[in-house]
Amino acid sequence: MPLDGQTIVPDLIRGDITFENNQLTDAVLLKASGLPTYHLAHVVDDHFMEITHVTRGDEWLNSGPLHVQLWQAFGWEMPVYAHMPVILSPSGKGKLSKRDQSFQEDGQTVLVRVDEFQKAGMLPAAVLNFLTNVGWSFGDDREIFSIEESLERFDLKDINPAPTQLPFSKMEWLNGQYIQALDTAVLAEAVRPFLEAEGYVVDMATLLAVLPPMKVRLKRLSEVVGWLRFLYVDEPLAVPAEKLVHKQMPLARAREAFAQTHAALASLEPFTAESLATTLTALGEQATETGKAGPYLGTLRLALTGQEVSPPLFESVVALGRERTLRRLAECIQALE
Repeated sequence: MPLDGQTIVPDLIRGDITFENNQLTDAVLLKASGLPTYHLAHVVDDHFMEITHVTRGDEWLNSGPLHVQLWQAFGWEMPVYAHMPVILSPSGKGKLSKRDQSFQEDGQTVLVRVDEFQKAGMLPAAVLNFLTNVGWSFGDDREIFSIEESLERFDLKDINPAPTQLPFSKMEWLNGQYIQALDTAVLAEAVRPFLEAEGYVVDMATLLAVLPPMKVRLKRLSEVVGWLRFLYVDEPLAVPAEKLVHKQMPLARAREAFAQTHAALASLEPFTAESLATTLTALGEQATETGKAGPYLGTLRLALTGQEVSPPLFESVVALGRERTLRRLAECIQALE
């Protein structure tokens, strides 16, 4: 290496970076075995492979002067170098690692490996959109864009050279936006493998009935398992009787409301979300002391699904079907008695 003067490393992202030669050390290029070290090998390799651009992590910046000197010594045209900023872990402490599990500041684990994103139910287009936003901005205050749109705007020179903390919470929001944009039939096919992995026998017509109102709630495809468990587990739900009443719908009112609901749904035609909405809302207004249907509808949803979190009531009833709905209502009436 030269002992005086300066070596300039041109960088597409950071501009020219100047190193004082008297601060540089000699490097081994050939090992005693005759095999080249990385420094020599990659320069020779890149030349004969006619590589035009080298993008690598900014931890290689300190090796830049050696590589520039090698290109000059060979008399070869040097490729364009772009030293990329590292991605920090979600906590902001240290570089995101492919070997070590990453955690947020609250200790919550986050996804790191590609297969973890797949198992969690992240859509490929959403993951690509998310990663493209890390260290680069589309502009126009847009967070959501297709890969085709980003290709028209992307330039290595526009990458922010500063290390970027992985905004994992934005990944789930973004995935939710992509889920909302899916056609219901496409979404049904996407969630089907997650349900089948639990051993559930999936009926597509049932999925198509219950998924539309869930679109705005799903952040991961895998969440569908918890949301729709009530459709596939037919054991007695055993909802405690005290949860089947409400301060605006005490025991006597609750018992009468569920009995009326059972009678109404036994003969309701057509058995659709629209007709259920009309019938059940009317029953709910009669059931509560304030004349508001909300407490009744919320209690009924818990009664029929056994879950604190579930799809909206009317679509859930359609998905359950008349027979199972009536059977579960009968269980609730018995519990209240």
